[in-house]
Parts: sequence; structure tokens; C-alpha cells
Amino acid sequence: MRAKRIVADADDDLMREVLPVALDLFCRGVEGSSSRRLISGAVAAIVLSPMTWPFVLAQRSVNLLIFFVVFWLVRDDLLALRIPDTLVVTIGLVVIFYRDIHREIMDILLNGSVILSGGKLLRWACQGYRQDTVIRQKLMNTKAVERLIASLAAVLPEDYRREYERVLDLYCHSNSPDREHELRKRLEEYWRDTGPLASKDERRGSGLGT
Repeated sequence: MRAKRIVADADDDLMREVLPVALDLFCRGVEGSSSRRLISGAVAAIVLSPMTWPFVLAQRSVNLLIFFVVFWLVRDDLLALRIPDTLVVTIGLVVIFYRDIHREIMDILLNGSVILSGGKLLRWACQGYRQDTVIRQKLMNTKAVERLIASLAAVLPEDYRREYERVLDLYCHSNSPDREHELRKRLEEYWRDTGPLASKDERRGSGLGT
């Protein structure tokens, strides 16, 4: 029996089919969202981001332990060379947490761009994605934007949010043959009835949010 998919794998064939639908749903939702909703979601993401750091510290605990043990063992040699302890510790922590710091900065910048532009930059990116603009499609598929999408999905209009969550939930349970069949059927129906460039009027009867 196949294990349940927990982490979306970009190399998974089914994920390659799911991702364009999920992004299309998100972009439609962004276009249908008010600036207030998008700004509130971005503000919440920035305010809540420090809550993830205890988990980051737990993940890096082994690295921290090794670093401080080695630092303690060579501390006398560093003093003999007149290298300040604070400099060594600072460099060590930056090396250990570089990826996490980089991710945090990128998340703040992206959420900040949503706040400062009133969601206009995000709408611009979403419109370009749906119009097959290469640069904006690549932008929407970056890891940083993936995290932005995950944080803002909760503030999308209800019909888009519900369908977005439904598609991802079916994917997460798609090792079940029944769920996989339901997911593939849903993806086919979505592109057939909605289409990547359809207007809201053309969406009527598509089953979105049903």
C-alpha cells in the first residue's frame, strides 16, 4: 500500500497536473479579492512569522550543539589569535541560519510589497501568469512566492479558497485510488469548464466551489 503524500514533490507527475490548477485558482481569487483582504493577509503573515522560529531552532539544534562544542574546544586558540568571541559566534550563527534568515527576509519583502502596493503587484503577477507571460509564470513558481500563496490562500474569496483547498486535499490523499480518480476527474472538469483565461461569467456552471 502506497504511503500518503505529505510533502508535495515537484517531480511527481500528478503534482505537475495539480500545480497549474492550484495556481490558476489562487490567481483568480487574488483578482477577485479586495485590497483590504490581501493587505490583512500579508500583515498577518508578517506578524505571525516569529512563531515559526522555535521550530527552526529545534531543527538546527544539532548544528548549534556541534558549533558551540567546537567553539568551546578552540576558544583558547582563538583568544591567543586575538579573534573576538562575538565575531566567531556571529559568523557561526549566520552560517547555520543563513537559509532561514534569507527565507524570512524574502517573505517580509513579498508580504511588504503586497501591503505597500495594496495588492496591485500581486494582481499584476497573477494576471501575467494566467496570460502565459513567461517571466511572471516563472515568478509565480518560485519557492518564495509559493510561501506567499500558502499564507494568502486563507483570505481568498470563499468559493476560490474552498476549491483551492479541495484540490490540494485530494492530492494529499491521492494514494487512495478513489481519491486519485476523483482528483483527475476534477482537474479535467476544471480546465474543460473553466479554462485558464475564462471570465467570471464563463465560470458559471463550471462547478467551482460546489
